[in-house]
Amino acid sequence: MVFSEDSYCTLQDVKDIVPSDVIGDNDGQISEAKVLRLILKSTGVIEEWNGDRPFIETEDLEYIELCGLDRIMTRGYPIITVTKLEVQETDDSWTELEQGRDDNSDDYFVESERSGLIRFHNVPTESWCRVTYTYGYETLPYWLRDLCSKMVAKDMFRLKVYDQNCEGLFRYWRDEISSYGKDIDKYRKKIERHRVKAKSLGARWATTAKSELEIIREKAWMR
Repeated sequence: MVFSEDSYCTLQDVKDIVPSDVIGDNDGQISEAKVLRLILKSTGVIEEWNGDRPFIETEDLEYIELCGLDRIMTRGYPIITVTKLEVQETDDSWTELEQGRDDNSDDYFVESERSGLIRFHNVPTESWCRVTYTYGYETLPYWLRDLCSKMVAKDMFRLKVYDQNCEGLFRYWRDEISSYGKDIDKYRKKIERHRVKAKSLGARWATTAKSELEIIREKAWMR
């Protein structure tokens, strides 16, 4: 399980959606330290749903096989910025390419930030490239914080629902937790739908490029 250095909600986010007397150090309450551990756990689960990719702003260096295609798709998305894209020469040296949309002077541009899709003006003759880029969200969207905090609240409920000392405390909270579960399912489908299916023209191109790459690799494997 992959964990981000930063979690996807805060202790206060959780306190805002649970009864005020649930968190504390008294008997029958859940400690703040325990809630923080649950936040970290939920953050890791969310990243697993996203293919072990963090949502927070992340810098990465990725090596990608070109295979004679005019597009590449980065593992991380959405792309915030591409710092450098280099191709490997036959002597194993690396040559940096120019980024921009001018066909005459530039080599590549980001065709779809949302899908992590980069397009070359001319198909590279080299076999490999390496991309230094930043992806994720500079500011976490509200729905991610809402998802994480509701996952934590649901875990807290599971911890204490069978505690006889807390029966009265949690009885009125049960319906709320049921609605949280529905929201969690909705957000999970949102993540999986974005990860698996093409949701824009750029994403459809990315899927096509990926399919072509797989065909090329299969043919090479069969030789």
